[in-house]
Amino acid sequence: MKPHLMSLIFATTILSQASMAYGQQTTQPSPTASDYSSAQINYAQFDLFIEKLSVEIKDRRSFAYDHIRKTALPFLSGYSKKLAGETVSHLSEDEQLAYWLNLHNLLVVAAISTDTKSTDLKKLRGTGSVPGDLWTTPRITKDGQSLSIAGIESLILARWSEPEVIFGLYQGIKGGPRLHETAYRGASVRSDLRSAARLYVNEKDIVKVKKQTAEIAPLFLWHKDNLFGASEDTVLNFLKTNAESKLAGKLSDATQIEARKLNYKADDYTPRLAASGVQSSSPAGGRGYGS
Repeated sequence: MKPHLMSLIFATTILSQASMAYGQQTTQPSPTASDYSSAQINYAQFDLFIEKLSVEIKDRRSFAYDHIRKTALPFLSGYSKKLAGETVSHLSEDEQLAYWLNLHNLLVVAAISTDTKSTDLKKLRGTGSVPGDLWTTPRITKDGQSLSIAGIESLILARWSEPEVIFGLYQGIKGGPRLHETAYRGASVRSDLRSAARLYVNEKDIVKVKKQTAEIAPLFLWHKDNLFGASEDTVLNFLKTNAESKLAGKLSDATQIEARKLNYKADDYTPRLAASGVQSSSPAGGRGYGS
């Protein structure tokens, strides 16, 4: 058996065991005041899930959804419930932000894994103002409240209104922000979000400049009113601030914005099957999926 396949089997076994453990109820002591600044949630299992069941291709991470559907659905269900059951009110603001981003992103992967096998998510994802079924279906119960992915996004953006936050909200599509390579942590979430914003702005096909018009991914316009003060100039300034040299030069003369077509293709990686048996085959430059 190939080493990478052995690693994958080991990882999915660990994840399955973890999902079983999450079904067992445990009583946790209430946090004290001294816990507030140092308390953290352990996301090691989420890190392992991302590492072993996704592939990095051209700096963008895609999930092996077919394999997830066959081996990791118990983990996704158990871990989602486990995270939803965490008490977070005593955590620092940054730890709470990291928590909600991680819960949101996990649920996006779970929704795509369980609700569809389509690689075109246009109708299922929908738009910012008219989200589709993947986003509006209730996914978890948190503190007695039933929440959908769209509901969690609204909760996050109502509380943390900095534009960089939207780039930590994984959309599961190639036209959206990249999935962070690990779960977010409070200690680094702000710098990670700034990096995510810069990566997205400079990613191929996200911003194109024609004469004085910046054609931009609709994600910016979805949040223009609530995060950019309903101002095209604010959006443009954000783009110029985060653009790298080549794009920055093109944006220097831009005075208006309009939406580009959004790529709704799923961040999905389907490994090739070797003739001698089932084994994952990462493309050149790819990393992960049991490696």
